Amino acid sequence: MVLARHRDIGYATSFPQELVDLVIGFLHEDISTLKNCTIVSRKWTYKSRIHLLRTITFDLTPSALIIRHSLDDALKNKFSLLQQILTSSPNLKEYIHSVELKNLQLQNEKEGDAYEVLASILMSLLRVERFSLNNLRWYNCTESLKGAISHLLQLSTIKHVELQAFAVRERLSLMRLLTYPTNLTFLHLKRIECRDYHRGDEMVNEKQAFAVRELKAFYVDATHCSCLFDWILAPKSSLNLGGLTTLHISDGCRPNFAERLLRLAGASLEHLELGMGYVFDSHLLNIHLSDLPRLKSLELVAESSISLIQKLFNKLDQPHPLQQISVTGATPNSGVCNWGILNSHFAQPALKQLRQVEFQIVEKDWDEDDLEMLYDQFPTLEKRDILRIREVKGKSALDHYLSSPS
Repeated sequence: MVLARHRDIGYATSFPQELVDLVIGFLHEDISTLKNCTIVSRKWTYKSRIHLLRTITFDLTPSALIIRHSLDDALKNKFSLLQQILTSSPNLKEYIHSVELKNLQLQNEKEGDAYEVLASILMSLLRVERFSLNNLRWYNCTESLKGAISHLLQLSTIKHVELQAFAVRERLSLMRLLTYPTNLTFLHLKRIECRDYHRGDEMVNEKQAFAVRELKAFYVDATHCSCLFDWILAPKSSLNLGGLTTLHISDGCRPNFAERLLRLAGASLEHLELGMGYVFDSHLLNIHLSDLPRLKSLELVAESSISLIQKLFNKLDQPHPLQQISVTGATPNSGVCNWGILNSHFAQPALKQLRQVEFQIVEKDWDEDDLEMLYDQFPTLEKRDILRIREVKGKSALDHYLSSPS
């Protein structure tokens, strides 16, 4: 739909405002249409801007910039325009609920001017619920930007925090950032790096002064920062994982950390995702389904899932509420027939509430005979009509699952 670039055209002002707001509300995820709505009529502009500004992303990917020397002024103009909009309509700040900063790398002093404007914008926000930092080196940030980020994390409205490709020099800096959100319920950590995790150790006990945060969802991906794991699992950590309902652990995490985390949160978990590849050896993970008494959904992404499934489902004595199982992985070297040994595990009387078992198989040379052979290995599941099998093309697909939470 092409909308005219005129203000207050007849048909745009004849509709009741309540209907206009309702229609624009249905477009809350259609960015291009919302942008068109802002130029139809003054009556359409405000509500459209509310949805456009609900999530703001500052993505400064260098590869997307054609001429580097023009970046400084372009950044400042871009940030200044947003600041001007928020200054002219201060009520819009209340509708900004999600902020993402990506690829913020200070290159020169001129560029620092643009980040000063960005810091000013962030300091003016008071209702943000979700905050994401992606590809950022904390030690390269300006002091004003550090202050603005700390301000956002300390907002009482912040519930969802994501740190990806995030690097600090001292682990204390990371701990302070994670203890700022007072109502944090969702935390996603991916590729966290501590350059000098021994520095500041004498001040680590400072974390004991913070109130405990009751996490409900925790995603940890490809993070080799040992000091971070030790702090998270410390008895006096400010992050309480005992009430987790959703947990995602991917390849790259130490097996002993994964097992300790599962035992700590096992009693309350309802959704569990485990991604295990070359680094994560499933044989080192000693956990049983009885240790997860409330689990309803289980997703496994592994090079070979059979040994882990056998360990998880071995001899269930008590009824279990598990309803859904999803397994993504490569077929064993000895053939698809080996998957049949899982039929007895999934068909146990204790799993009467099981409603779906899905296999996503990574196999380069797949044909219909192989598919039929795999179905034949699960007669009980087929009889109950709860078995689903899908093919995932190529090993790169498996690598994608191992690095990305669903």
